[in-house]
Amino acid sequence: MVSIRSIVFPGRFQPVSEAHVSRMRWAMCKHPEAKLTVVIGETGVLNRQNFLTADERKEIFELLIEGLGMARVQIAVVSGCSDGCLWAGRVLAAVPDADAVLSDNPFVYEPLRAAGLTAIHYTREGVDGCTIRDRPFAEWKCFVPALEWELLKRWEVPKRICLLYNDGGRYPFLEKEKREKGQWTKQMPIVL
Repeated sequence: MVSIRSIVFPGRFQPVSEAHVSRMRWAMCKHPEAKLTVVIGETGVLNRQNFLTADERKEIFELLIEGLGMARVQIAVVSGCSDGCLWAGRVLAAVPDADAVLSDNPFVYEPLRAAGLTAIHYTREGVDGCTIRDRPFAEWKCFVPALEWELLKRWEVPKRICLLYNDGGRYPFLEKEKREKGQWTKQMPIVL
């Protein structure tokens, strides 16, 4: 068995979820001697799927690392791109001692595996960024760490998302329709 000393955990983390924290804990437990580097993908322009800046996501992880006592976790920010080889090179430049990648996404782990890293797979717990973003903001509280929830409220994420849509106060990406009396009706506006 190959000894793993340095694991990269790349993602957009829009938002950081309890599932992300669970995966980090799992990896640290499975590889107790390894350091773990969260690689935050710099997404550039804010939009409906990328509503947190890299600095904000870094702040969230710093808060979580300290608050949850994850001393072996570090953070790196890497510019994203559609070219997997170029992106893998950026990850390896940011974390040159990496020898493993933690991901269930082949678009993430395949370029890094091709660059020589060992892929560490996990079973997704059924909650991903799309699942969270598709829900009204008030429901996010169940899916994000409590420390992050307070930041998201302070940063007025619902208002930000509304502005990103620029559609007269509605945020269709977060508004879900629900079935009432056999008919679909719009959900009430988000209330914190």
